[in-house]
Amino acid sequence: IPFMFNCVQWFEVLDGLLGKHWRNTGLFFNCTFLLFGSVIQLIACASNIYYINDNLDKRTWTYIFGACCATTVFIPSFHNYRIWSFLGLLMSTYTAWYLTIASLIHGQVERVKHFVPKTMILYFTGATNILYTFGGLTQEIMHAMWKPQKFKLTYLVATLNLLTLTLPSASAVYRAFGDLLLPHSNALALLPSTQFRCTAEVLQLF
Repeated sequence: IPFMFNCVQWFEVLDGLLGKHWRNTGLFFNCTFLLFGSVIQLIACASNIYYINDNLDKRTWTYIFGACCATTVFIPSFHNYRIWSFLGLLMSTYTAWYLTIASLIHGQVERVKHFVPKTMILYFTGATNILYTFGGLTQEIMHAMWKPQKFKLTYLVATLNLLTLTLPSASAVYRAFGDLLLPHSNALALLPSTQFRCTAEVLQLF
């Protein structure tokens, strides 16, 4: 396969430069990161559906969505994810702008506070939230591209689009609710229950 059409993983680069031990270390780190990322996504889905239907607890919803998501192993190729990626982009766009508009309409809560972190735990909690605000764009997108040589342009456009989704919503929600976000794992829980919020919660399940 010509090099320009081949997708090289970063741990394969470690294999070529530093040897198989570093490759295995990188592969182990990558698998661990994906495992914990998947668990976080399942918990987030369970949290969303819990606000729509609280007849079951969050742990039960996590098991249900875990079983449903496990069926994705039957998808034969990364290229088949392309339509789901496009739909996911539309769903994320709706949710992000719903959070922005709803927070601006809601306005600041009474005596809203915006404290700076005073302990190491709070500091790293905030740092983690910032990292998750900007999401993650990795080289895996190349596996779904028919022309991976255009990855640089695709990555740039994806990053710019990500900024338009994350910065306005994160700023608007934090301005409106401040430190009330700290004990809440889901920002949607702070907004009043409306048809628009339910739509956002359902869309985030996909």
